[in-house]
Amino acid sequence: MDAYNSSLSAGLQVPARLPTTRPPESLCAPHFALSSRFTQDAALAAAASPVQRHRLLASRKHAIQAMSAVAERERISNEQHGYGKAAANGHQEFRTSWSGSDDVGAFLARKATFERIQSCGAIACLRSENEEVAVSAGRAALDGGISVLEVTMRTPGASQVIKRLVHEYPSATIGAGTVLTWQDAEIAKEAGATFLMSPVTDQELIQVHTSSTVLFIPGAMTPSEILQARRWGASCVKLYPVSLMGGIQYVKMLKLLFPSLPIIPANGISLDAVESYLQVGSTAVVTSDAIFNKTALVQHDYDQIADRAKRVATVAANSERVDSSTLKYTRNGQRFRAVI
Repeated sequence: MDAYNSSLSAGLQVPARLPTTRPPESLCAPHFALSSRFTQDAALAAAASPVQRHRLLASRKHAIQAMSAVAERERISNEQHGYGKAAANGHQEFRTSWSGSDDVGAFLARKATFERIQSCGAIACLRSENEEVAVSAGRAALDGGISVLEVTMRTPGASQVIKRLVHEYPSATIGAGTVLTWQDAEIAKEAGATFLMSPVTDQELIQVHTSSTVLFIPGAMTPSEILQARRWGASCVKLYPVSLMGGIQYVKMLKLLFPSLPIIPANGISLDAVESYLQVGSTAVVTSDAIFNKTALVQHDYDQIADRAKRVATVAANSERVDSSTLKYTRNGQRFRAVI
């Protein structure tokens, strides 16, 4: 603890010790004595792609040092509580003890990713049976104007596809889809993914990522699944498969039940339907075949993919949007107002 406070205080004007017991106020309240400049810098460092991160070392040196100290403090705390030990099933148990402002920077990083997705309005979902085809198709979509790309983990060499595209398009928001296990999540994050999408509501994955810099978006289909995901700490959900549940009208009904919850519908959304989904309150839509047409992928027609991406991006940008939801700070399933 002393080593932590020494390293943190070296670059920041903070008290000698941070609070170690849970206060009654918001976990993002100013009493953490971390300046807004620090939290902003920490968020920038956390949200940066691997390619960009080294550029921040000089200009954001203290924030990055502090984040490293914060991560070390969390690791020590977990060890003291016996967390992170191998479970009987051979998997790691990952729990997060409350540690003051340790995850404020992580929340801001997730919020920044969420806002980029919300601003774009469309997520291009890429699936391919070949790594090189996937890379070329991803390039075409990004060159066409889509700024948010999801590479499904079912794609052969998905981690390499993500890594290469993150390197080539540092300003794009690139994530992974079909994340079903902790191993999938770790592989994708190591490759540089800034968001993860899953077709299922998995408690462990949701709770692990409530203190991660990477935005995790679980899949849910029914109101009960959505409510359970929220109780576990999900701040937004992927509505999947929306085409089997009533499409646009189903989203409209769910927004009446969960008006403040960001909802991202996925499955079977055509170019013609993008605007309608956004008009009923969707935060963004996941488009797959609307951009990555199967015939175009087979024929390596990347010009067609770029054209489709341009059309989707244009429709999303020009659609009348009614979604005003924002990412909420959660801790162990509880929500707090972020005052930073």
